[in-house]
Amino acid sequence: GGTRFVIVAGQPMELGDEPCMLFTFADLELRKKAETALRQSEERFATAFRLTPVPTLLARADGFGITGVNDAFARVFGYAADAVLGRSPAEFGLWVHDAARSKFETALLRTGFVLGLEVCLRHEDGTNLDCLASAERVEIGDAVFALLVLQDITDRKRSERDMFEAVEAVMADTSWFSRGLIEKLANLRRPGTGHKDGIAPNITVRERQILDLICQGQGDEAIAKRLNLSKNTVRNHSASLYRKLNVHKRTEAIVWGRDNGFPLSPTEK
Repeated sequence: GGTRFVIVAGQPMELGDEPCMLFTFADLELRKKAETALRQSEERFATAFRLTPVPTLLARADGFGITGVNDAFARVFGYAADAVLGRSPAEFGLWVHDAARSKFETALLRTGFVLGLEVCLRHEDGTNLDCLASAERVEIGDAVFALLVLQDITDRKRSERDMFEAVEAVMADTSWFSRGLIEKLANLRRPGTGHKDGIAPNITVRERQILDLICQGQGDEAIAKRLNLSKNTVRNHSASLYRKLNVHKRTEAIVWGRDNGFPLSPTEK
């Protein structure tokens, strides 16, 4: 009592003097199921693509011509769908830096995916947005596409910059803080970059004395008075010390010193 999808063909023929028809049937049940599964899969993909809250683009792998954008892309970047469909992101000015675009597209073509690349993209009104760009090469039917996901992190980057500026301001005068607090601030400002190489062998005795006093929170004038030197001499020794430690400012020298056991002498109050 069941039904099946088939292709039927008939061919007239004669058996002796009797006219007959030869019927053949090709079973399409498996093909029909595969087509139904494919259609359902495409519908699920289309729904997920449209409703995902992160800006998402579907582009042809060859040339990156846009074939689909979701609502979040229009909301975050301001471009209407009809303004971008059929055009590549480079053509409608999404990329701020062409070198970043080239790096992104080359990596995608070479490896088939890009994960969390920090890039700067342009809003339709000309505003620059800090973004994390990810992409993966996908096959839909017989065609190859690139699925691009663009996460706006502008507010997060602004908060990080504000936090780093605050840390720099705090570390400008370390005489009031414990070594443990300085290390925590240093790790927050430059995570994972602590020095573990010990004292550089080419630091002179005088430079070591100056580094010790810098780590105590002493300024150039106090150091000059303590070591019976002129302020210019202290500055010259400090510049030489910075070069040897591969640092560029006082706070970085303090971080280096704290990581390597300074101050060697008790901090004076």
